[in-house]
Amino acid sequence: VFQVFNSKTAELLSHHQVEIKQEFPREGWVEQDPKEILQSVYECIEKTCEKLGQLNIDISNIKAIGVSNQRETTVVWDKLTGEPLYNAVVWLDLRTQSTVENLSKRIPGNNNFVKSKTGLPLSTYFSAVKLRWLLDNVTKVQKAVEENRALFGTIDSWLIWSLTGGINGGVHCTDVTNASRTMLFNIHSLEWDKELCEFFGIPMEILPNVRSSSEIYGLMVKSIVGAGDFIKKERPLPFRIQQSTLLCFMVWDLGLSLLMSIKAGALEGVPISGCLGDQSAALVGQMCFQDGQAKNT
Repeated sequence: VFQVFNSKTAELLSHHQVEIKQEFPREGWVEQDPKEILQSVYECIEKTCEKLGQLNIDISNIKAIGVSNQRETTVVWDKLTGEPLYNAVVWLDLRTQSTVENLSKRIPGNNNFVKSKTGLPLSTYFSAVKLRWLLDNVTKVQKAVEENRALFGTIDSWLIWSLTGGINGGVHCTDVTNASRTMLFNIHSLEWDKELCEFFGIPMEILPNVRSSSEIYGLMVKSIVGAGDFIKKERPLPFRIQQSTLLCFMVWDLGLSLLMSIKAGALEGVPISGCLGDQSAALVGQMCFQDGQAKNT
């Protein structure tokens, strides 16, 4: 889904959504095509821009883009070709049950360092065990890691990397709300944890840089999915909300993708400056900005 909001009133001005297919190769397995997710983003961007034009809203007023996604879903791709090395393994996928059982035997009963560092129980839900499964079972992933070509990320990382240039300087990052659901992130130090990565056998060089949830990660490039040439201009932009400012959010969800328009490079140079996992984004969406405020999903 792609949504465009008025930054002063939070009024939803326009949106477009596209359904994304889910694949079920075996019982308990749930996958999605990362390239289809990215294509749906561009489609939603274009359609939303068209709708804004019909409303006589100038898309040059769009000043910032944010990304929100369901967390845990795991993607590994080739940083030299930009091609996913396997389908995205979706958060509710259960193929890693045996992986979880084997790992749990290695955790001392009196020292559950995984839970104490991450706040999470060892479960099929989280990205680390999905990534471990890919490393154990997918030859393309194994080879890419050995040859230093692999990048890992949740859907936010895949989208931001692709939208900021991909193989030509794309920004490989995530935010703390997404990193905190990988089971590789120390919630006390707010960093990838070396001990956790060693426990799960995850090479740290494939992990995205962890950034705050609100800063400029990079700029939108002029591109369409499948085009080989990306144009990226790195220049600092003041993140100042003006009266004419519109804020846009790309929301990737379990069956839907919602976005904003890049038609003919219309959004080239617009900063991607927000990234939040879905639950945290819902808190912001309900304008819960002060201590003690809460939302119920």
